[in-house]
Amino acid sequence: MATWNYSKPLESKSTLCDECECNLIKSDNPPAEVTLYTRNGTKFAQHFSKVCPNRWCRKVFGYGYTVKRESKVYEDLAQYSFLLSSNDTGFAIEYLYEATLHVLHSNASFQGLANVYNQLHNYERKEITRENLCDKRLASGFFLYSCLEMSARYKVNATLYSTVNSIDDLLLTNQANLKSAFSRHWSGAHDCAFKDCEKMMITDGNMKLVRKVCAARYSVVRQFEHTDKTVLTGCTSMPIPNSPYCSEHIGIESPVLLSEKISKETKKKLVSFKAKNNSSNLKLPNDSVFVVESVLDSRKSGSSFEYLVKFVEYPENEACWESIHHMDESTIGLEL
Repeated sequence: MATWNYSKPLESKSTLCDECECNLIKSDNPPAEVTLYTRNGTKFAQHFSKVCPNRWCRKVFGYGYTVKRESKVYEDLAQYSFLLSSNDTGFAIEYLYEATLHVLHSNASFQGLANVYNQLHNYERKEITRENLCDKRLASGFFLYSCLEMSARYKVNATLYSTVNSIDDLLLTNQANLKSAFSRHWSGAHDCAFKDCEKMMITDGNMKLVRKVCAARYSVVRQFEHTDKTVLTGCTSMPIPNSPYCSEHIGIESPVLLSEKISKETKKKLVSFKAKNNSSNLKLPNDSVFVVESVLDSRKSGSSFEYLVKFVEYPENEACWESIHHMDESTIGLEL
């Protein structure tokens, strides 16, 4: 028979309102029942709220956060053992930190982390509702923790959450402040040879810098329609043993269009350019394959689509329109 594993009651450490300096009183509302996911399994706790008695303030003080006029502000994570991601769900800070390390160093997914948690702690305890951890609850806690941790590092005292429990709302609310703080932190005294480096922001959790990725340079090529930049990301899959390439690109470094597949107009244009520029030191040994570097544009052609393809070692003005039927979605990286 499963039993309820209760933790100590949760309540704010504040005794005075930080705006009115009034003595806080306990809320008349009954305590909320909170499910807590920790490194030692699932626990449960009652969450008691405090309120400011000043009728012109009425600020609410929860465990690790305050709420006033539709705005929810989280306090310093270092002061608390748990992070409440919603009214009825919380996570141990040390467990969220551990999950972050697994995502960073082991490329773990939320579903995988949730499965590991449930198999470790709950394989014999399925009778209690919400005992198991699901990937959506874990993702909500993870992103909230990440945003709060980043805000603390950059010393951003911002409203992190409205009363609508939404990750999108969290990010949109803090986007301007975090972006400004990030720029100040990394480009205040930054001197780099790369143009516009101080304006860029890496959002992949630094994973490409700490783990091996496939060496296929042009395997994922995207152009963002709202900018004038073409972004070459490369393949992000893990290489297979004893090879610099993943299983998909083991036989070929970059996406190519075979000579027999491209249109006659494209082949004629590229061969003509190569013939006129013999001194250009083209890397391709022959004209049997053409390596795709980027896709510059798209257009509708009848009931189908065509894409403006720039090939490696050919200038942009030699880009050619190719039918969707000649393209490989997995190598070019387009949502065809």
